[in-house]
Amino acid sequence: MDIKQELMTYISCKEANGALLVTGKWGCGKTYTIRQVAEELNRGDNFHVVVISLFGIETILELNKKVKEHVFNATSDSLKIIKQFTSYFKSATDKIKEYSKIAKGVNTVLSIDLYDFLAVENEISCYQNGSMVKKKVVLIFDDFERSTIGRIELLGAINDYNENKSIKTVLVADETRIKEAEYREFKEKLISRTVKLTSNYKSIIASIIGTYKETKLGYKEFLTQHINYTTQVFLESQAENIRTFKSYIIDFERVYDAWKNSDVPIDNMGNVLYAFGAILFEHKANNYEKTPDDKYIFNYKNLSEKYTQLGSNLYCLNTLERWITNGEWDEKDFKNEIDSKFSNKSMTDEQRFPEYDFWDLEQDYITNGLPIVIKRAYAGELNCRELESLLHKEHLLKKFEVPLPCDINYAAIMAGLDIREKQIIQGLITEPINRTYIQNDEVLEMDPEAQHLYHRLENMNATINALQNRSDFISFIKNESSISRYDLKYHSIISF
Repeated sequence: MDIKQELMTYISCKEANGALLVTGKWGCGKTYTIRQVAEELNRGDNFHVVVISLFGIETILELNKKVKEHVFNATSDSLKIIKQFTSYFKSATDKIKEYSKIAKGVNTVLSIDLYDFLAVENEISCYQNGSMVKKKVVLIFDDFERSTIGRIELLGAINDYNENKSIKTVLVADETRIKEAEYREFKEKLISRTVKLTSNYKSIIASIIGTYKETKLGYKEFLTQHINYTTQVFLESQAENIRTFKSYIIDFERVYDAWKNSDVPIDNMGNVLYAFGAILFEHKANNYEKTPDDKYIFNYKNLSEKYTQLGSNLYCLNTLERWITNGEWDEKDFKNEIDSKFSNKSMTDEQRFPEYDFWDLEQDYITNGLPIVIKRAYAGELNCRELESLLHKEHLLKKFEVPLPCDINYAAIMAGLDIREKQIIQGLITEPINRTYIQNDEVLEMDPEAQHLYHRLENMNATINALQNRSDFISFIKNESSISRYDLKYHSIISF
């Protein structure tokens, strides 16, 4: 459901008929979505949207003051002037302390709460882009279920804004956590419509990454390049908790920084990002066992079935698992582990070109490695991930006007791919599962022939899992491996 459209329909209606309730379970992104919509509406000329968390507010008096603070502080220059005058007036008392009676009178005046003299109306004058405009006030009360104020008393106060002051009012809550019977009865008098938030998580994740404020230079770009990994691991986790997702990408920034400050190429960091998310979400969900000495045990077979890009546990680093489960971060141990697993010190230029991140490529890797990589592509020796890496790097080399040491014949690469596909179908070779994802806008910038080849790779990749299942099934029938019947449960198998 488009929550923005629902809010716009409600607040734009000239008739007042009760409040709007937006409900959804904890962590599903209610607050994030509501605040995004509020910020967008506040940039316009029609509405002044105030979002107030009820969490921690203990009395109606405190609530009413909080409403006034939020409504007036952000919009009223007159209030700022009053505050400045009060500040000046207060400082003046320090200079007239010898006149005790006057100072006492001044302090009495200053003890008066200015907000007592302000009334919240359904319309307020605001400065917008240098001119004065009148905006309709919209009050959004978040965390309703967490308020310690009595439900009936709280609903009565909110109803006063909605019914008596004709202010459009929105409540945000996880309604399943409200147990009081009186609430159900009073709700019918206050709430005119209930909207259940079913989040578009892909859109929310894209927005979170798009607005991420990086601490380490380059991290936001890294997240953008690997948004498919972060989105997939979130959806596969079935956690539906945006707070956990934000913790996930914030925590991994430390990993990113440590890795970038090592001598290990970052080409495997995307896979580690995905595995890090899988362990983190499973730990949050208590999907683990503990040994008598308090060590955490994750079932990697179950993990690989749930998180389809995980493959083996190669990318589930022990140092990161300890950090997630026990809070023990050791940067030295982490660098030693990635060095032992992913260091490519003995690699040739031919191996470095497809495996390294584009920005880690040196000119020798391009000059010496690219021609050999292309010859291997013509022979059908490159797997899908390596071919995608070749297409991506070739596109970026052209984009940044880096001279290519040789031409690329896409028709010859397509012929080589035909050879490889036949070998996969015949079971002669096994295709790796992990892939290099290319952003859609980059695909559209590629040469038409490169685009056609990329889409061919996408279609081919869709059958690889089923082909592997076919191979496993044949091995199971022939009793050639330790694969159990359970391992084949629910697995699709391409036709024989």
